[in-house]
Amino acid sequence: MSDDFDLFQARVEEQLRADVELLIEAAQVKVRAFETVLRARGELDGRKPFAAELLLPAAASLRLPAGAHAAHGADTADVAPVPAAAALGPGPEPAPPTPPVPDFDLYAEVIRALDGLDGTFGRADIARALPFEASRASLYRVLESLQFDRLLIEVEPARGRRAARYRKAAPPTES
Repeated sequence: MSDDFDLFQARVEEQLRADVELLIEAAQVKVRAFETVLRARGELDGRKPFAAELLLPAAASLRLPAGAHAAHGADTADVAPVPAAAALGPGPEPAPPTPPVPDFDLYAEVIRALDGLDGTFGRADIARALPFEASRASLYRVLESLQFDRLLIEVEPARGRRAARYRKAAPPTES
């Protein structure tokens, strides 16, 4: 029974070391990528580049909890130290999510975008004319509303992979 536990413990420690090494490598890749972005922006000129190996203090080590060893009479001294992933510290603050554009704002923006379109056009043409990226579902909802309001006419319905084509409706004439 003790041999099974020792074998299991050795495998877990080996997996832990491999996992921590992967985390460290991933952090180093992130630092190198950030350095590349700074260099491309010209913000790294004259500065010393980051040293990815300095992310972890040399003295930092990781040991498995002593509780499992002590319960089976094993000594923690036979466990080789592993660099601590916790020494990486917190990452950068994530960017706040962009708020969704309300449909009524999108409706007004699509009407403005239609002024710059001639002939027949598709949803992709309208999306390119917008000053922001609208969700596909919201844009379709607005296109349906514009058809209902008789400001837009569907010339060709969508078929398979071919998108629907639209044209602007003629303005109403006063008699």
